[in-house]
Amino acid sequence: MSFCYSLNGEDFQGTFPTRDDALAEAIGYTEPKIATKVYTGVCIPCRAEDFAPSGDSLCEQMNETANDDIGEYAEDWPPNTKEQAEELGVAIKEAVRAWAEKHDLAPLFYRIGDTEEHMVPAEAEASDIGHTINAAEG
Repeated sequence: MSFCYSLNGEDFQGTFPTRDDALAEAIGYTEPKIATKVYTGVCIPCRAEDFAPSGDSLCEQMNETANDDIGEYAEDWPPNTKEQAEELGVAIKEAVRAWAEKHDLAPLFYRIGDTEEHMVPAEAEASDIGHTINAAEG
């Protein structure tokens, strides 16, 4: 597990081994004479297959492409069931995962979870981490 920080609660950055390390880095970017809030969160890795189209989406796209190319004769193609679309979705995700792994194309970004707000008092130093964590919890 790794952690990141934000100075505005929206734009998170960095990867640190502990929340305290992320907080210390954030404190380093604050204005020392002004009390402010910083945020830390857990980095949740993304996988390439998380962004693959669903089976339903691909079936719809295939239908639109066939209609554009062939016309009304392809109107009801493919006549798949919900289960068949789900099966296609699983196969697509597996193929995208294998493709990304083969070509070393794993996402270099992450989702943010378990965010915490920390109040950084004026004149805070990195050594004040315990104080800011306790203040945020209290």
